[in-house]
Amino acid sequence: MTDLFSLHLVYKQTDLWLRTEGKPDRQKVETYLKQAYEDIEAYVAKDSNFLSSLHPYEVRETAPDIIKAMSEYASKANVGPMAGVAGAIAEYIGKRLSSTHRIILCNNGGDIYYESPEEQWVFLSAPGSPFHNKIKICVPSAVKGKGLCTSSGASGHSVNMGRAYAVTILAGNAFSADVWATAMSNQIRSHEDIDRILSVCKEQDDIEGVVILVDDYLGIWGDIGLSRVE
Repeated sequence: MTDLFSLHLVYKQTDLWLRTEGKPDRQKVETYLKQAYEDIEAYVAKDSNFLSSLHPYEVRETAPDIIKAMSEYASKANVGPMAGVAGAIAEYIGKRLSSTHRIILCNNGGDIYYESPEEQWVFLSAPGSPFHNKIKICVPSAVKGKGLCTSSGASGHSVNMGRAYAVTILAGNAFSADVWATAMSNQIRSHEDIDRILSVCKEQDDIEGVVILVDDYLGIWGDIGLSRVE
């Protein structure tokens, strides 16, 4: 596996870990991060309902591309557009690094956009779970990029109405992965919901894989591998 460079940035609500083949330009990454925030904050200043809505929300025709994508994918998962904000920022930055880096893993607080010609391994963080930091996820190669995003009803600052320690979704982009992780996590009250949620995931064209951690139980489906952390 290719050795990667690492970069850590904290800005407002974002705690970003970036790993790339080739050393990333810190100043450029900071600029991309601030641009993403500027696009989102400027739109919210004009349309505050975008920020507070917990349901699909139609945005104005003049909205920035990142806002339109958040709205589009949130509608598919039947959640509010801010459910996908972390994945949106991760993808916004990652896409802009594509021309200079062959491998990119842009991790925004557990919501990841990645590009790689080879499979990648990612640790699964689920505070409170007996699986916390004891397993890692293998995701497939993604030359054009994919999203791997996690939502939790037990930790984190995002709005979540479920009880899962973690629901991790693999999708064709980070916008989609983030909103579907939130949507599925919201529906989980106990381990008895695992099979039902796996079935729902299988029916969604956008979802390529899922890992669910609830109580002492684990559910998995799709193009995802697991391994114990030695």
